[in-house]
Amino acid sequence: MAIGARWRLCWLLFLARGVCQANRVLLGALMPFLSADVEMTSQEKGSVLAAFSTGYMLTQVLGGSLADRFGGYLLVLLAITTMSFGSVVAASLLSASPAGLGPFWLCYFMMGLAEGPSYPTAGSILSKWIPPAERGAAMSIVDTGTSIASMCTFSLSPLLATTFGWQVAFRCFGYASLAICGLWAAFASNTPRDCPYMSDDEKKYLVSSGLAVTDVYGRQHHSPDTTPVVKSPALKRADPSKLLAKNGADDRPAASPTAASGPGGEKGAHHARFASTQGFPVHLFGHASAWATIAAHAAFNFGRYFVYNQIVTYYVEMVGTSAVVAGQQVLIGQVADTLGKFGFAPFVDAAIRNNPAAKTRVRKLVSAASFVVFALCMLVMAASTNLVVVTSALVVCKIASSAHVCGFKTSFLDLTSKHTGTLTGVSNTVATFSAMVSPLIAGRFLAAGPVGWIHTFLLIALVNLIACVVWVLFFSADNLDDKFRNKPAL
Repeated sequence: MAIGARWRLCWLLFLARGVCQANRVLLGALMPFLSADVEMTSQEKGSVLAAFSTGYMLTQVLGGSLADRFGGYLLVLLAITTMSFGSVVAASLLSASPAGLGPFWLCYFMMGLAEGPSYPTAGSILSKWIPPAERGAAMSIVDTGTSIASMCTFSLSPLLATTFGWQVAFRCFGYASLAICGLWAAFASNTPRDCPYMSDDEKKYLVSSGLAVTDVYGRQHHSPDTTPVVKSPALKRADPSKLLAKNGADDRPAASPTAASGPGGEKGAHHARFASTQGFPVHLFGHASAWATIAAHAAFNFGRYFVYNQIVTYYVEMVGTSAVVAGQQVLIGQVADTLGKFGFAPFVDAAIRNNPAAKTRVRKLVSAASFVVFALCMLVMAASTNLVVVTSALVVCKIASSAHVCGFKTSFLDLTSKHTGTLTGVSNTVATFSAMVSPLIAGRFLAAGPVGWIHTFLLIALVNLIACVVWVLFFSADNLDDKFRNKPAL
């Protein structure tokens, strides 16, 4: 059976997110090798690792807003192309520059600027392609791209660096990533309407599921026959309009363009839709749910990017392994992360599909449990440097954090359909600042010696527990476009 165009788009985003993630975490994976050739203090390491995040956080909101208005195809292409060439250039800068770490820091800063829009853009694209009942699975596919990319990076880059040198490892990842750029350029599209290989049946299904087949500016085109074309028995029995009414009015099929009020018919509908995505949606950030999601995202990144950037060094310095063995242990954790993302999504989507009213409870339960388990794993790693214990804790915390893909990470699509990219951009800006601060704090702690690792793990545990409390108390999955329908954006 042919794969639907919307799922092909998800797999293209999987590859694009993978390129960005692989080239982002490559520096952390190769840091032990760089340290052997280039003299760096712990604070300088933290500064270099934070360079990417510094640039990355500056273009989140702009990128998400542009994706909401004009589509994300070109933004993703720019991100993955820059990341690919950036890794190639970075190796030459660090090994040949007489100016020390400055040019290398600047290169990673520029890579961060270019990749910044990619995460909110992915959310904006998915909001135009994926019906509500399939969003958990779609987000799992896209987010798993980062897990598999990290898995490949932490396992392959130490081997390449050991055999050929860290400069070759940088270049290999950069050149390999360029192939993904070609696939995205050739087969991706902004919206279902732009997709040349989407079938009529799939278009009918998307319309019946509440997603108008639109162009990048929002003009709405519906097939004359909007009878649902579905295979799922549950969806066959359901009335799509009633099912989607429970998930928010913005997920219902929009009116026919010919029925647009006022003169101009289809043209009037186009201008109305385009105007609805103009400006900054201040009203979204007057609701506690938006800030609960942002807080969850920030806490997640604070712990996640410490693990990505410092865990190999932790294995080498504290557990006593080689960098290659450390990469193998991290690989085990990434495999667990990948399996977790695919494993949780079917159950979460089924729970929401069977009882749409329980969406808030389901999202709360998933992310709250993830925060608590992650915190407990950090406490275990603070208490032990035994290889088996540390790796077991790493695996469990990776499985726990993977569940967030069906929790707060999907909530961006729940909270708003019109401004998904903007909301995600604001959230990821805050979360990126958190990811930038994490290695800086770790660098200061680690300057004190082995006790610094314990202090860092304890801090990460505390941050996760606080995020759990905030998430449970303040989050709701209700659609905010409905609550603030008559409030204009600035």
